[in-house]
Amino acid sequence: MDDLERWVEGPFKASRFLTLIAFLWTFGVVLSVVWNIAQIREQSLELAAVQARASFEKDIAYRRWIVRSGGVYVPVSREIPPNPNMAGNPERDVVTPSGKVLTLVNSAYMMRQIHEIARSEGGVLARITSLNPICRESRADDWEAEALREVEKGRGEMLGVQESDGKEHMRLVRPLVVEDRCKACHRGDDIRVGSVLGAISISVPMESFRTAEHSYILVLVTAHGLLWFLGISMLVYGERRIRRGEAWRKDAERTLRESERRYRCIVEDQTELVARFLPDGTVTFVNPACCRYLGISEEELLGTKFWECLAEEDRGEFAEYIASLGARRPVMAIEHRVVLPDGEIRWQQWTDRAILDEKGDVLEIQGVGRDITDRKTAQEALREAKEFLERIIGSVSDPLFVKDSEHRFVLLNSACCRVAGVDRQQDLIGRPGYDFLPEEQARVLRETDEEVLRTGAEIVHEETITGAVGINRTYITKKNRYIDGSGNRFVVSIARDITDRIAAETALRESEERYRSLVESSPEVIAVHRDGKYVYMNSAGAGLLGASGPSELIGRPVKDFVAPGYGADVQRRARRSGMHGTNAPLLEEKIVRLDGTTVDVEVVNMNIHYLGSPAVQVLMRDITERRRMEEEKTRMEAQLRQAQKIEAIGTLAGGVAHDFNNILAAIFGYVELALRSVPRDGAVRNHLEQVLRAAHRAKDLVRQILTYSRQCSDQERTPVDLGPIVKEIVKFLRASLPATIDIRQELAGGPHVALATPTQMHQVLLNLCTNALHAMEEKGGVLGINLSHVDLNGNRPREFPNLKAGPYLKLTVSDTGSGMDPAILERIFDPYFTTKEIGKGSGLGLAVVHGIVNQCEGAIGVRSEKGIGSVFSVLFPRIEKREIIPVETECALQHGREFILMVDDERILAQSCKQLLSHLGYRVSALADSRKALKIFARNPERFDLVITDYTMPAMTGEEFVRSVRTMRRDIPVILMSGFSERMTKEKIGVLDIAEFLMKPTTMLDLSRAVRRVLDGAGFNA
Repeated sequence: MDDLERWVEGPFKASRFLTLIAFLWTFGVVLSVVWNIAQIREQSLELAAVQARASFEKDIAYRRWIVRSGGVYVPVSREIPPNPNMAGNPERDVVTPSGKVLTLVNSAYMMRQIHEIARSEGGVLARITSLNPICRESRADDWEAEALREVEKGRGEMLGVQESDGKEHMRLVRPLVVEDRCKACHRGDDIRVGSVLGAISISVPMESFRTAEHSYILVLVTAHGLLWFLGISMLVYGERRIRRGEAWRKDAERTLRESERRYRCIVEDQTELVARFLPDGTVTFVNPACCRYLGISEEELLGTKFWECLAEEDRGEFAEYIASLGARRPVMAIEHRVVLPDGEIRWQQWTDRAILDEKGDVLEIQGVGRDITDRKTAQEALREAKEFLERIIGSVSDPLFVKDSEHRFVLLNSACCRVAGVDRQQDLIGRPGYDFLPEEQARVLRETDEEVLRTGAEIVHEETITGAVGINRTYITKKNRYIDGSGNRFVVSIARDITDRIAAETALRESEERYRSLVESSPEVIAVHRDGKYVYMNSAGAGLLGASGPSELIGRPVKDFVAPGYGADVQRRARRSGMHGTNAPLLEEKIVRLDGTTVDVEVVNMNIHYLGSPAVQVLMRDITERRRMEEEKTRMEAQLRQAQKIEAIGTLAGGVAHDFNNILAAIFGYVELALRSVPRDGAVRNHLEQVLRAAHRAKDLVRQILTYSRQCSDQERTPVDLGPIVKEIVKFLRASLPATIDIRQELAGGPHVALATPTQMHQVLLNLCTNALHAMEEKGGVLGINLSHVDLNGNRPREFPNLKAGPYLKLTVSDTGSGMDPAILERIFDPYFTTKEIGKGSGLGLAVVHGIVNQCEGAIGVRSEKGIGSVFSVLFPRIEKREIIPVETECALQHGREFILMVDDERILAQSCKQLLSHLGYRVSALADSRKALKIFARNPERFDLVITDYTMPAMTGEEFVRSVRTMRRDIPVILMSGFSERMTKEKIGVLDIAEFLMKPTTMLDLSRAVRRVLDGAGFNA
């Protein structure tokens, strides 16, 4: 077969090859669609199973929590009646002290209640089920019964898709395994831990998963369809290119044979690029046109590699192209880029022919090329223009379509598809545009389309179209005729939905009628001014400005009602609004009424057109009351911050008290022991007495800190008459005051009895008076002390907004000193805050007063003005009856011979107490380890007559130690000691059966009296 026969046969072989490729491509796309659909359906089932398992795990978490808690009590209601299955449990129903009935809810009952709520709300359904149910609600259906039998055989779960009420559900059954705490509700049942008591059945509706699955499948099929279409289009395009190329090569071969003699002159003279090169790319011939194009001489080009002038990214493809030339494919065409010497990149199209020897091997390759840069640029521009046009048409929100003369769609956008109720444009292309419309609407549209096609006139009219959801919408449609180069006629139409506009216009007309009545009846001020004068005012504005009616204000200048100091802001806001056309922000200002009074208002201005001319609309609201409430809120917030600071310092004070009292207790013990072993006359005794006095001051300081923090509860409050205390303090102060300070005392008639302690009242009055005297020590003045009765009813003084109604004692301490500024006034009750010089004050005086007043359920307030003085007012709840406060007198140290076990984790404190008690004749075993002390007691519990233990110890607390001792000997008396008594309440003392409770530090006298009282059977729990 010669060369001509091979060229004729070539295109048919290419067609068969491309047909095979198209078949394989179609098969691959279909296989991918089928596989992906299977994956999507499997994922839907897996997601439903995951949701079912998550619901089960949530129910199991609830069950474990309530089983671990032994059940919870909830109020009895119609929704939650008492569990009938627990009727035999005596603790099922309880009644609170307030009379509220509670019922015990176990895990199963709680889960049924939760499942009922979930069932009523829809979604995931769950319930407890069993083959042997306690209640009929837990009876298993057929599928659940089969699943339960499989679960009892050891299967962890049963999962499957079932139909219920015509709908698919993913159903899951997992067992409920018996735990230890389950026996609390199943006392009579023969069950063991680990056995299957029942199961939880979960039912997840598959409807949402199937909907999502169908959506994914639709997207998947659409994407694969587009991909298949693109591949087939490329194959068809390739086949056409091959056919054209083969035909062109065949003509070239024929021409070449016929014009061999004229080849040289043609090559030399033609404008096409001609070159010959070896298979390795070495150039052997170029024509002048090629040299001119590349800008390189023939001598420079000969012997070089042809692909050196190609763009770097095209060289690999060109090498493969050259290698494919041969006997089977002697002529081929290629397009590639070349880089000119000046760096410019151009596109070329080359048709190459392999010159073969007798064996069919390639001797040389001859190519004819041309510059196709302009064509490539035009093609790219055309492609971009087409994409740009398609994006523009697709982005148009109004329906746009083109119909041919048969009224079939040839082009439409997405908006038009939405009106027709279809998802893809392909579903409408080629179909008449009336299939989805009612008959009457279709007839009207057909007539207008026919008129446009016949006359060519532009038609604009309104059309009513029933959309895919059955709702009528009104469109204004513009239609034109288009005739292409072949004479075909088309209807080009664009429509705009004006349904909402028509509705808005109707609503606007109705709202205009309502607007005036709304404005006139509005409680807010609505006014309009133009050129600085009011042209409209509603009734609320007239009332706010003090006018008898709006007509009294029309024509009045706006500035007449602006309060002094606000005029410049109003003018500046008006200028800015006029220059930029913007609305002014919401502002607060004052206005002046016609009667001259001022009002706080909130104002916003808006630029509007009123009666055809620019104007400013003013919205105004009276905020006088809100201003007052904001000021009150600021004051209350300041009080809250003060209370929080005091609470924080109180917490710190309570933490320090225990350790510090332990240290003081050791100091007291050893100093008192030392005092009893030194002569009464001598320097050593005097030094020790000074140490003891210092320790007492430290003890009082701790007491002051605890009193301030309201954590000192060791002093019981009793009825105290404040009158004698005031007189005593005044008498004490008169003896030490300078002549420049005068004391004025005023006591109201009758008893002045409050629930407190005399010491606390002395502290309050003395600290307040001392504070007042310090304020007057430079210039002198008057110290006023007033004690009176007040009764608080619904109206509270501003200083005491939170006090309850009732009778109170009011103690007032005033001075005419220097006074305090607001910054100092906010901090006067802070601990350690003082304005005095170093060494003249500790900063605890007023803090202690504040703590005592709060502890006595009272309140303290202060008013002060710089340069005028200060007034402190204290209110205590008043009681009508006065009782005599018994005064206890000291007695001599009491001795004994009994055996005492002393336990305290502070070794030095344990040893000091041992020496103190040994000095009084007692036999004492003192230990710093509570566990060792317990072992010693366990050896012979009858040996000891008394146990003294600390409350706070690291290894075993005093409470635990007492309980352990009482298990070995019930009647052993116990004295409990602590450096801080916050956690030791009267109820706990009663439960532990404590004979005495002592606060550290304690003196030898207090300790000896407490020990003797307990041993003699006179303790407070004896």
